[in-house]
Amino acid sequence: MKKKMLISLLCCFIFILTACNNNEQNVDDVSNIVTTDEEIYLTIKEGSLTSTQATLILENNSTQDLGYSDSYEIEIKKNNVWYKINVDIGFNEPLYIVKPNQSQELEINWENSYESLTPGEYRIIKDVILMNNDDTHEDFFVAAEFTIE
Repeated sequence: MKKKMLISLLCCFIFILTACNNNEQNVDDVSNIVTTDEEIYLTIKEGSLTSTQATLILENNSTQDLGYSDSYEIEIKKNNVWYKINVDIGFNEPLYIVKPNQSQELEINWENSYESLTPGEYRIIKDVILMNNDDTHEDFFVAAEFTIE
């Protein structure tokens, strides 16, 4: 009886320890997101990066309007493979526009969703929409890679 109780307590302790770990334990899916556009850039403004926030610069060097919303994802790189950090985040979905040959600064604070990021290689991903002149559009992703030390 004491063995069963000890094993049960040990299992509970391991479960609690695993659940309390930061984003390291929430990484499970390999990312399938590919970024390919050569006219749209997402970068991190110099001096703005901390473990809980950053200012992004979304640059539109195309000839069409670019749309984006508040949504974003953060992924972590392990052994040269990008992994999703699984968190549930709700976003407002207004559509913002960046005109051709302009840029927009986006202040992102992920402390309430991703918490403070531990040291490692990360990328922040935004889904954007390139609005073509013929009333069609292209959806794709842009990403900015960064390192937390």
